[in-house]
Amino acid sequence: MARPLRVVCSDAFYYLLVRGHREEEIFKEDKDRMVFMKKLKETLQKYSFLCYAYCLTPKGYHLLVRTPLPNISEGMHYLNSAYANWFRNKYRIKGSIFQGRYRSLVIEPERYLLLLTAYIHLVPLKEKLVVDIDAYPWSSYGDYMGCEKTIEGLRYREVLHRLDRSLKRARSRYKRLLGEVSGFEPFRAAHRGVILGDRGFINRLISDNILPEDRYRDLIRYTPEEIYNVIISEFSISREEIFLRKRGNGLRQLSLYMLKSLTPLTLKEIGRLYGMDYAAVAQACRRFELRMASDSDLSETYRRLLERLRQRYGP
Repeated sequence: MARPLRVVCSDAFYYLLVRGHREEEIFKEDKDRMVFMKKLKETLQKYSFLCYAYCLTPKGYHLLVRTPLPNISEGMHYLNSAYANWFRNKYRIKGSIFQGRYRSLVIEPERYLLLLTAYIHLVPLKEKLVVDIDAYPWSSYGDYMGCEKTIEGLRYREVLHRLDRSLKRARSRYKRLLGEVSGFEPFRAAHRGVILGDRGFINRLISDNILPEDRYRDLIRYTPEEIYNVIISEFSISREEIFLRKRGNGLRQLSLYMLKSLTPLTLKEIGRLYGMDYAAVAQACRRFELRMASDSDLSETYRRLLERLRQRYGP
């Protein structure tokens, strides 16, 4: 299997996920977690990483960091190697303790920094480690709530101030935010499992020569509304006509196929927009694809709509 793509650049925000080999525990007791935290702090200092959030679970860990220098690979190698060597020595085991390479996303902080910290802090609830995250000691949530100081220089103020300049009010709003975050999965929402950001963010990475254009231009994705707007303009119809459930509504099938091909939405998410289950969406898209392969006029219509999207909303 090919290794996942890596985006390495300076002054970048990364969401990082590391899991144990074969989903085995990498933290068996609190002593293990304490040693890992010591090595994490060493890594932050040694590689000038800025930490925004973290969470340790028995079978892995989550990190949200900013790298002033283009050294995410070196820092993660140091952290994982240092802890793995200690763990293997303690438990007298051989081989890797981690499940392959760490997973990473470059994130657009304006859109996702706040959301990702909330996602990370909710992991103990999601994995049913506790019923109240206030009771979970192995995450940065306590730092955010002002209950403790687990990492010197943790950037919780920078995150909370996005909600309110008053820390007290920001903490109250952050707690409410935790109750509103549901269904968000970073790697599912990311473009090709690499970048979590909008089209403008990807274009900036390309224009700054961080992403080679020939490999990453196809990361660009459109929103459902952008696709609907182009169809409405091209065919002089109302928005409601796209969604009409009537036999032979080719525009409904066309829009389904475009959403599947050109947006980061899953089949299930597309289905919710149309009142369909994911299997029906998949079948409709497959039928449209087969029709387009044998109908040159339909194929030309699709090509024309793609060109309209690019002209109106960018590449």
